[in-house]
Amino acid sequence: MKIPSSLFEEDSLLSHLSLPSSLQDIDFSAFRDCYALSSFALDSSNAYLSTDTRGIYKKSDQSLIAYADNSGSEYEVQTGTRAVHADAFVSCIHLTDVILPDSVSVLYPDAFDACSALVSVSLPNSIASLPTDTFLLCKALTSLTYRGTRPEWVKLEKANNWADGCSKLTSVICTDGTVSL
Repeated sequence: MKIPSSLFEEDSLLSHLSLPSSLQDIDFSAFRDCYALSSFALDSSNAYLSTDTRGIYKKSDQSLIAYADNSGSEYEVQTGTRAVHADAFVSCIHLTDVILPDSVSVLYPDAFDACSALVSVSLPNSIASLPTDTFLLCKALTSLTYRGTRPEWVKLEKANNWADGCSKLTSVICTDGTVSL
């Protein structure tokens, strides 16, 4: 069983979602613009997915695939997570701060698409690249911390439009100083 892309899109009444133990996957943007969604419930016997009530994680590749927007303003992605899928945080209007653990090496395009209140993100130096539209339209983003050195930041592969629409983001804080954008 799979939740298809955009299934719950713009559902303004959805506040809690109990997912069946047979659920195997969730396509991108399944919860786009679900501003009232505050939690997920999932049977711990599910062989494919897990949840910390705020995020849904895919066990097979240890990745975050969805986030409940109204579950809080700060979120620390679970240790051991290796990837953040496309649209995992799509259109989160309540999310202000995110910390990615050192285990994350992959960010998919549009991972933080249109997170209008997102102010601060802490990235590990283990990420391989900042792909297309990683922080698209994150208009409030002012603090990007990269837990690596300035030379590592410069070498990091970045798509030309990784931060389109982030007019307030002017620098990146590295472990050995700041890099202007």
